[in-house]
Amino acid sequence: MLNPKEQLFCYYFSCFQNLKEASIKAGYPALSAEKTAAKLMGREEIKQQICEYSKQKDMEYLQAMVLSGLERLAFGEINDIIQLMMKRNELDEKQLQNLNLYMVSEIKQKDGCLEVKLFDRYQALKLIQELIQLKQNHGTTEEFLQAFVEGTKQWGGDKDE
Repeated sequence: MLNPKEQLFCYYFSCFQNLKEASIKAGYPALSAEKTAAKLMGREEIKQQICEYSKQKDMEYLQAMVLSGLERLAFGEINDIIQLMMKRNELDEKQLQNLNLYMVSEIKQKDGCLEVKLFDRYQALKLIQELIQLKQNHGTTEEFLQAFVEGTKQWGGDKDE
């Protein structure tokens, strides 16, 4: 079992990826920080705890990215999409590349007409609400991501069905 200083060392190392800095932040003496860190890193339980903290940080980042993407779908502007539809023949390659088409799920051109399908804003809002409620009730990232996966299946995001 790790003591509080060792736990702090593991946490700070997962954040900074710097042995000396993690050791000092955890409260070990600066003069022997590198030596202490090297000794700590020789212990298997220290390495395991660092991996756990790193996984948590990765999952938190992924969770933030998921929410950010859903917010873009739910609250994004459609100005660029309208510009694409109205002036598609007048836009040069650079202008096309600069269009924000994040909300577009599909584009088809048929008989000179452009068909643009957008992701469903209501569905994005509903999923955001579910994810926020889940976070408030349980707070676990794994459940958050599982709810996201289930939501995308309902939304038509799972092509394996």
